[in-house]
Amino acid sequence: AMTETPPTLSSGPAPKKRNWLLIGCLGAVVLFVLLIGLVVGGGWFFLKGKLAHYTATAPLELPKSALSAGDQSRLQAKLDEIYSAFQQGRAVELELTPAELNAALAESTELKDRVWIDIQEGKLRGKVSLPLDGIGLDMLKGRWLNGDVRLQRENFTLNGIPSRTELVRPFVPARDFELSKRFYEALGFEKVLDSEVAIFNAGSGGFILQRYFQEEWAGNFMMQLMVDDLDAWWAHIQSLELSKQFGVPLPKPPAMQPWGLRVAYLVDPSGVLWHVAQRRENTKQDQ
Repeated sequence: AMTETPPTLSSGPAPKKRNWLLIGCLGAVVLFVLLIGLVVGGGWFFLKGKLAHYTATAPLELPKSALSAGDQSRLQAKLDEIYSAFQQGRAVELELTPAELNAALAESTELKDRVWIDIQEGKLRGKVSLPLDGIGLDMLKGRWLNGDVRLQRENFTLNGIPSRTELVRPFVPARDFELSKRFYEALGFEKVLDSEVAIFNAGSGGFILQRYFQEEWAGNFMMQLMVDDLDAWWAHIQSLELSKQFGVPLPKPPAMQPWGLRVAYLVDPSGVLWHVAQRRENTKQDQ
């Protein structure tokens, strides 16, 4: 009986050559980021004679990352696209999951079982296990630099400017500052600052409520709130009886709009119109 052989990351001489170039670049970036943490955190202790404590005589056992045949094929396609863009001198956005990056790094004999990374909630966690024989010092022969590094995304950037960690906060007008604050707190926005202005967070975004009002401007001011479950939000909005509590117009129930979004509408005490919209799956602008 014939058996099907799963595709590999390197299916021939040409892809292998391309992969080595890309993997080398990826490895250099990952090692650079992780080693900064190790050098800063451990360099001083090396100088203080703590060699035995901060190095080991055996490598660190790193987690293994395995991809399915389908995931391997998709990773190969990404690497080929990156290499093609590199050859043509055009920019390309590099997006690899931790599993894909670890699988790619494992293709390199220099990096296999030497580097492992994970990214959770904007924090990069890395493990490295590097032989120190090549440094040329007798005291380091047969020893390994094993490290576990944790970095928050605010501490480094690989993508330049913008770094994709920026936060946009529009200034929202308030006719009655205290009333508007209560309105947004009732809706469930998180108030993170209450001073000359009030800052509210919602998900990955937010806004700044200011003590300023100009009727024509406020009446033409609109905000969009993209949500995963519009029906649940509408039930929440109805339960608040906003018209009775805050004297605002009755909210309008969800309805499909000509531009393809299902939207409910509500108006704040200053006349700001909110579009509460259902997020669509697999639609980049809704994410």
